[in-house]
Amino acid sequence: ADIALFAYTDVAGEGGISLEPFPEVRAWLQRVRGQPRFLAMPAVTAEVRARFEAA
Repeated sequence: ADIALFAYTDVAGEGGISLEPFPEVRAWLQRVRGQPRFLAMPAVTAEVRARFEAA
């Protein structure tokens, strides 16, 4: 479940969902990021977002 949910939960803020009320979730995200060989997803830049919205 960790792998399946991390990608969506990690970008919750981009969708307007604050994780501030959920310290346990934020701690879990940090633990996942701390795993050996963890590769962060690249940030969605304004340019990428504009191309997506124009498509």
